[in-house]
Amino acid sequence: MVPLLGFPGSGLSLEDPNKKCAGSCWLWITADSGFFGDDWIICGPAQLRDLSRSEREDGDWDDSIESLHTGTSATVHAWVDEHYSGTVQTFSPNSIYRSLEDTGPGGQDMDGEISSLQLECAEAVSDQD
Repeated sequence: MVPLLGFPGSGLSLEDPNKKCAGSCWLWITADSGFFGDDWIICGPAQLRDLSRSEREDGDWDDSIESLHTGTSATVHAWVDEHYSGTVQTFSPNSIYRSLEDTGPGGQDMDGEISSLQLECAEAVSDQD
């Protein structure tokens, strides 16, 4: 196990999301702020229209996400309601949020409010002369 991405004091140690997902399109979420609690690394692209029916063994992630980190080629759209409805917040590549309090539009609290999400991957850009 590799210590996670330089979050000192998080108390966590898990594999590098870049290796788990074979690239930089991923979303790492935790159930508690500060990157504590149950966690899930989602490899992109992904569409999760109802987090209460997630593919995780531990099941329901509806209204449970309190911190998140996106990979360098990942963009996440997160909705407060199932089936991509209600208030939406977009998290850009390489976003790191220890807490989702006041991160929504107009300062809306997204902490423990996310019920559906889409994870999009940016295409790799090659250097050409």
